[in-house]
Amino acid sequence: TQSLIQSVSIKWRKNEKPISVANKIVSSGRMLFPDTALLLMPNDAMRLIDYPTDIAQVSPQRLLCHLNLITHKIDESCASYAALQAAMPHLFFDLELICGFKNSPRSEMALVRSAMEDAGFKPDSVMVCPAVDRISTPPGSEWPFCPPLAEIHSASADIFGNYIRGGGMVTFFTELNRKRPPLENLDFVSHGLCPIVHAADDISVMETLEAIPYITNSARAIIGQLDYRVGPSTIAMRHNPYGEKTIPNPKLGRVCMTDDDPRHRALFGAAYTVGLATALANGGASAWTPCEIYGPRGLHGPIKKAISLLAKCAGKPVHNASINNGLAELELGNYHIAANLTNQFCGDLGPYEFVAT
Repeated sequence: TQSLIQSVSIKWRKNEKPISVANKIVSSGRMLFPDTALLLMPNDAMRLIDYPTDIAQVSPQRLLCHLNLITHKIDESCASYAALQAAMPHLFFDLELICGFKNSPRSEMALVRSAMEDAGFKPDSVMVCPAVDRISTPPGSEWPFCPPLAEIHSASADIFGNYIRGGGMVTFFTELNRKRPPLENLDFVSHGLCPIVHAADDISVMETLEAIPYITNSARAIIGQLDYRVGPSTIAMRHNPYGEKTIPNPKLGRVCMTDDDPRHRALFGAAYTVGLATALANGGASAWTPCEIYGPRGLHGPIKKAISLLAKCAGKPVHNASINNGLAELELGNYHIAANLTNQFCGDLGPYEFVAT
């Protein structure tokens, strides 16, 4: 056997300078609740055109349109999103662009811009993330080849200069913290969240909500006053940055790093979503994506009602956002939303019930 000895040294000093934690503040000093977005895949855009009622009951402000240049056809994807945009012009369309960058960043993104123009797709923003950054690189490991982020976002500024441009990670804050984007050519930074990385039991999933204010404060310290968006944040993973794939869950149990968690479609998922909104409310984000439209992480069951309530609160001042003793409470404008985050009765609320007044 070989001994492995590690040590950590920590030094700190008092910082007298206050840290700003908001990019959206009303005159009273209160935060404004963010826009609600839903994630959409290219092959589902035409389906949504045929069945617009699939999101009518939720009424989000934004659609986060995913496009992976490695797995999707650029022309067909842009044409599908353009058709959907023509059918639903009242929504904001945000393009989440995953690039392989086997060729120069400029040439690869120019192909996307050309396809967008040919199709007539005009997203309100473009967020660029290298495909290799979807896989986490632990400290001390060798980083995979990738053009420098400064080169990538400089090229993005030239190609998508008339669009709102974003960077960051399509995975989680851990990856954003390890590979921080240069900010000079960005309008916003984004990352996702997931509660089943380390443990998947009910209590542990709800306990992850306690960490979110620390995550948002840390993200704000990294990006300064830049616009902040919280990307797809569902109980189940859409992509596993810590392994080759997400973990299968055919028996629908409590499984870490799976792409299909049955609690998403139950009262638990709705309560978790209200808890997530509560934990994010004072984080200064301008948009959050708590759900996909279709698939196992889509609009199924009680989560539809929860997201519908929260989507109505976009832009409303946050009067109160607290989680205490298993109860999440949100006061947004004239709305009061409460959710029981436990499997026991909490006041008048049964296990994982939520209510709005």
